[in-house]
Amino acid sequence: MKPRYINQIIKTLLVTFLFIAVLTPLALTEEHYNIKSYDINISISKNNIYTVTEKVVVYFSEESTGITKKIPIKFYNYEHKVFNINVTDENNVFYNYVVEKDGNYLDIKIGSTDSLVHGHNSYIISYSYDMGEDIYGYMDEIHWSILNSTWDSTIYKCTFNIELPSSFEYSKINIYLNDLKKHDDSSIIWDVRDNIIFGNTIRPLDPHEEITVTIPLPEKYFTTTTAKPKNNFPQILIITICILLVVTFMSFIEFKINRRKITPKVTFNPPFNLNCAEAKYFFDYALDVNDVNALIVQWATKGFVKIEVKLTKHFGLLKYNDFFITKLRDIATEDDYEKVFFDEIFSLGETISLYKNKFKIKKSAYKVRNCIISKIDKLYNPFNILYYIRVKALKYIAAFVLILVVSNFFYFITYNIYFSIFFGALFSLVIHWIYINLLETQNNLKKNKSTKYLISYIIKFGSSLSLLLITVIGVILNLTSSLSLPLIISTDVNIQILLSYLIIYILIIMFTANTFKVNTKALENINEVTGFVFFLERADAEGLVAILKENPNLFIDLLPYSILFEIHDIWSSKFKMESASAAPDWYTFASSSFDINKFTAHMAEIIQV
Repeated sequence: MKPRYINQIIKTLLVTFLFIAVLTPLALTEEHYNIKSYDINISISKNNIYTVTEKVVVYFSEESTGITKKIPIKFYNYEHKVFNINVTDENNVFYNYVVEKDGNYLDIKIGSTDSLVHGHNSYIISYSYDMGEDIYGYMDEIHWSILNSTWDSTIYKCTFNIELPSSFEYSKINIYLNDLKKHDDSSIIWDVRDNIIFGNTIRPLDPHEEITVTIPLPEKYFTTTTAKPKNNFPQILIITICILLVVTFMSFIEFKINRRKITPKVTFNPPFNLNCAEAKYFFDYALDVNDVNALIVQWATKGFVKIEVKLTKHFGLLKYNDFFITKLRDIATEDDYEKVFFDEIFSLGETISLYKNKFKIKKSAYKVRNCIISKIDKLYNPFNILYYIRVKALKYIAAFVLILVVSNFFYFITYNIYFSIFFGALFSLVIHWIYINLLETQNNLKKNKSTKYLISYIIKFGSSLSLLLITVIGVILNLTSSLSLPLIISTDVNIQILLSYLIIYILIIMFTANTFKVNTKALENINEVTGFVFFLERADAEGLVAILKENPNLFIDLLPYSILFEIHDIWSSKFKMESASAAPDWYTFASSSFDINKFTAHMAEIIQV
């Protein structure tokens, strides 16, 4: 006995096959007429009005009301006027017809139910089409579907005759067959005599195949054309960009003026007993998740952990330093978040590899980062939140305007709103990502100069820049197939807006990067933190001698701070080899002698894991 579910499957398959069997003949018999010949005559006037006459000889295999001629009415993203419509037979007898708008088409429905047709019938369709003004500021053009793709039947033969109002360059004529899958000019033969282009197909055309002609022409080839609808979007973009730039520049000036109020109060002790991550946020108003790793170095300086550096191979090829952290004793701190971070790390084991556990550690570090920010903001309130919101909003608005500008440019090329928005957003994200990473690289090269780090960024930038360049080159080739690039840039506002805003966007990101405004009430605290950083960067050898007598471990104690302030190279250069001739007890590296520069580089590398 068959299981019930097998019977259900068999029934479903039988019903499916039945539907296919019924619908297939219907699909095959949908074409109840075919077009024996299609003759097209187009006369284009100096004011860019097309006078079109089409003679269509149709054979109906069964009785029918007639045919429908569809005329596309939307070019250059605006609708065009169609007038002087007439439909007759070969004896100049008028057919009944109805004109209806159907989306981007004007339908001429020829025939009626009162007078059915059968066999051979001829239709002579004439109309005038006001092509009007194009969207280009640097050229005129003819771009016309001699035979559009709306016919559902086979067309056995098509001839065409196009008369232009004055002379033009024959070499720029492009006539091709396009069924959306092919781009074929081998199925058409054509020639030119004076200002007239004439030609015909050399094979039957399948349903929905289309013949298109494009001819770029000099600017002002057409005169007194119907003006296109006014497009205010470029002007709105220009005004928005100007406002953005002014507000950004004013915010940057405000930042600079505010910074002048800070007068560093030099101290060699971390103010308010701040740990290195807290001091970093207090000074920069920024704290990256990786910055939290500097706490591990600070734990080592206090004897809570030890650090062993081992050279490891990745997939047996690429060498990198791995850091093994061993717990020596429980952490002593007043900050609960630091205890939790310490316990979460060593819940993975008494000795852990930073590289193998970096994702788990980063997850914990993210929570620690938020706790540090909350603590500093609550206790000291050092930064102006309204200024922060304004700068953040400027960045988001600038990115949104970038998408609008690039989408507007693509729309100018394609007239396809969905394509333009999609590729505009994608292109903008690539530009934003590349530039943000360039800034990050510029900053991080100070922290890490390893070959592995440089190779990873070269690969990332190489792929991104390649995508960007391929897109730009493709667009330029599409635009400049017959025109000089300087001419296009100098005459078209859409391209001018794009190129200008790419530069302005870079300026906006530069002016808003690492800018913040300190609260006046917190100036005393800011002065102390700034003075501490000032000391790390500018302390002279004579001053350090006296301090080292009080604290011989000064270099080690303040190293985590100098790493996060990105001045560890400067800090380590202030100490001679003899003052730090022995490695700290908590640091192990397979080397015959202790190298203070290599040691400093290893500690700085920890925050990059």
